Amino acid sequence: MNNPKLRAGLFFLRRIVWLILTFLVMTTIIFALMQTWASAPARMPISEQPIWRQYIQYLGGMLRGDFGPSMRAGQPVIEMIGRSLPSTLRLLGLAALAGMALSALIVLAGVLALGLRDRAPVPGAILQRLGQVGVALGMAAPAFVLGLYLLYLFALKLEWLPVGGWVELGAERGFSLRHALLPTLTLAILPAGLAARSVLGEIVHYRAGGGNRGLLALHAVLSFFQHGLTQTIGMLGGTLLVEMVFSLPGVGRLLAQSIMTRDYFVVRGLANLFLLLALLLRAAADLAQGIDGFILPSLQAAAPEAKAPATAQVLRRVWIGICLLLVVVPFAQGISGFITGGDEIARLNAADRNLPPGSESTDGDVYAWGTDSLGRDIRARARYALGVNLGSSLLTALVALLLALPGGLLAGYLAQRGAVWADLVGDVVMFPVEALTALPGLILLAFILAVTGPGMGSLLIWLTLAFLLPRSMRMVRDWWMMAAPEKSLWLRLAGISLGVLVFGVGAAVVTQPVMGFLGLGIQPPQPDVGAILGEGMRFMRMSPQAVLRPARALLFAALGWFLLADALLSEFGLHTRKAWLELNR
Repeated sequence: MNNPKLRAGLFFLRRIVWLILTFLVMTTIIFALMQTWASAPARMPISEQPIWRQYIQYLGGMLRGDFGPSMRAGQPVIEMIGRSLPSTLRLLGLAALAGMALSALIVLAGVLALGLRDRAPVPGAILQRLGQVGVALGMAAPAFVLGLYLLYLFALKLEWLPVGGWVELGAERGFSLRHALLPTLTLAILPAGLAARSVLGEIVHYRAGGGNRGLLALHAVLSFFQHGLTQTIGMLGGTLLVEMVFSLPGVGRLLAQSIMTRDYFVVRGLANLFLLLALLLRAAADLAQGIDGFILPSLQAAAPEAKAPATAQVLRRVWIGICLLLVVVPFAQGISGFITGGDEIARLNAADRNLPPGSESTDGDVYAWGTDSLGRDIRARARYALGVNLGSSLLTALVALLLALPGGLLAGYLAQRGAVWADLVGDVVMFPVEALTALPGLILLAFILAVTGPGMGSLLIWLTLAFLLPRSMRMVRDWWMMAAPEKSLWLRLAGISLGVLVFGVGAAVVTQPVMGFLGLGIQPPQPDVGAILGEGMRFMRMSPQAVLRPARALLFAALGWFLLADALLSEFGLHTRKAWLELNR
C-alpha cells in the first residue's frame, strides 16, 4: 500500500471527491453568511419551509443559473453576469498567455544563472538574489498598486497608451490591443514571477541528484502547467482590482461595485461564479499533478541535499542582515508615524489642496509629500496608516501561526508516513483549509466583509481566520514535509514557525490595503493606505503624488518581509517553491 504509483493513481479519486465536497461546503458557507449576517432585504425570501429545504432550493436555482434579481438594478443577476463575463474571460485569457510567456523567459534566464553559479559562485549568487528581489517586489505590490504605477507612467506621463476602458475585438483592433496591454501586464506580471520561481525551485531540487534528464524535462513541463493554472486562480482575485483601476466592464468591477452598493444578491451570485471557475482550474491543475505523480518517484530518489560552499553560506547570512534592515527601517518609521501623527492626520486646510511635494503651507509648515484633494498632509496620513497596518499585521500573523501549527504539523507527519490510510486522514485534517482556499483569497475575504460589515475589528478577525490561517496551515504542512530530517526537531520547528510568521506578516501588510481600496477596510476618519490610494486615484492627473508616494511606502513596507522569509527558509534548509504559490491564491 506504500507504492508511490498506487498513491498517485488514488490521487485522482481523492481529488474528485474533494471537488464535490468543496463545492457543497463553500456554497453552504455562502448561503449561511447571507442568512445569518446580511441585512433583512438581502436574506432569502421569508418562507415557512425548513432551512435545509431553502438551501436545496437555493442550490438548485444556482445550478440552473438563477441567482435571483439585483437589489439595485432589479435585473436578473445572471443577465448582469452574462454582460460582464466575456470581458473578464478575455482579460484572463490574455493575461494567462502573457504570464506563460514571461514565465518561460524567467525560467530560461534562471537556468542560465544556475549554470553561471556552478562556474562562478559569487556572480551567480548575485543574479539569484536579484531574481528573488524581483519576485518579492511583485508580491509586495498589490495588483491595484502595480496598475496605478503603470497607468501613471504609460498613460498619463508618457501618453503612450489609453488611460482605461475597453474596445471590443473586431472593430479597431489596434486600439483594442492598446487598451488591453496595461491591464494584461498588471494581471500577469506577479503570477508569472511566482510560477517561474516555483518551477526553478523544483529544477534546482531535482537537478542536484543528477537523475534522468528526460524525466526532469517532462516534470518541468508538467510543473510549469500546474503552477500556471494555480496562478490563474490567483488572477481571478486580481480582476477585482485591475478592472476597477482600468475601468473595464468585467465581473471583477461588477463585484466591486456591488460590494460598495451592498447589492448582496449580485455579490452572492458572483462569489458562486468565481468558486465554479476556481474549481475548474483546480481540477485541471490536479490532473497535471496526478500525472506528475508517476514521474516524481523516479526523481525524488536522486535528490540529495548538498552542503553549500563556505562562500555561499557567508553571502546568505549577509543577505539575511540586509533583509532584516529592510524590515526594521519601514517598521520603525510606520510605528513612529502612528505615535506622532495623531493630530496631523485629521487637519484639513482647503487653501492647501493638491499641493506638490515640498510645498509650504499657509501656516508655514512644509508638506514633504504634498497634500490631497482635501488639503491633508499625505505623508502624515500614510505613515500613520502604515503604522496601524504593520502592527495589526504582526498580530494577525502571530495568531494565525499559533492556530495553524497543530493541524499543519499533524498533516505533515501523516504525509510523511507514505501510506494510503495516512493520506486519507491527512485529507480529512486539511479539508477545511482546502475548502477555504478553493475560492481566491481576495474574493472570499471581500465577500465576507461585504456581508458582515467593514471596519478594523471585522477586517482583522476575518483576515486571520479566512485568509492567513488556511495558508499558514498549508505552509506548515508543506515545509514540515520538506524539512531536512537530519536537523533537530526544535530547529525544524523554529525555522518553519519563523518562516510562516514572516510570510504571514507580509501577506497581511499587502491584503489590508486591498480591502481598504474596496472600502471594506479601516473606516474614516482613521486613514487606511488602500483608502488613501483609492481617493488619490480620482485626482491622479492633477496630483499624482497622492498615489505614488503612499504606494511606494506600502511597497517598501511589505518588500522586506517577503525577502526575509525567503532568506530564512533557505538558511533553515527549506525549499520555498510552494510558499510563493499559496499567498497568491
